[in-house]
Amino acid sequence: MNWRCVPNCPPQAPYANKDDRTCYNNCPNISNGGSATNYYAIDGNFSECITVCPYNNTYQLFAYQGKCIPRCPNGTWGNPLASNRLCLTNCVNNTNDYPYKDNSTGINRCVTDCLSLNYFRDNSTFTCVTTCPATRYG
Repeated sequence: MNWRCVPNCPPQAPYANKDDRTCYNNCPNISNGGSATNYYAIDGNFSECITVCPYNNTYQLFAYQGKCIPRCPNGTWGNPLASNRLCLTNCVNNTNDYPYKDNSTGINRCVTDCLSLNYFRDNSTFTCVTTCPATRYG
């Protein structure tokens, strides 16, 4: 095979990994001496493999199945302050910074408090709800 250096990755391997200077079709999980580095694909003007999906004024993305996505799938929740910003099945963690599961905006993210009007915090499930469950009142 004839390998060459190119300024941009080709369509068949569009994701550039700046760490190992390689183009990938899907971003890799690389083991190195007992530790693993997970990479996530981000699309844009320059598609690349990154270790943490950006969550800032420009991008609000969460990591799921090797890609950075704007909305976690149903049943998963993204924590914007978590160091890895993965889509997880539960928001409660050791710090409890963002314990409540909120899908009122359609983004499925972890929040400090239920943000939308007419949403209540259900402390039994740590979910933002429009109606309190039986035996509970808002």
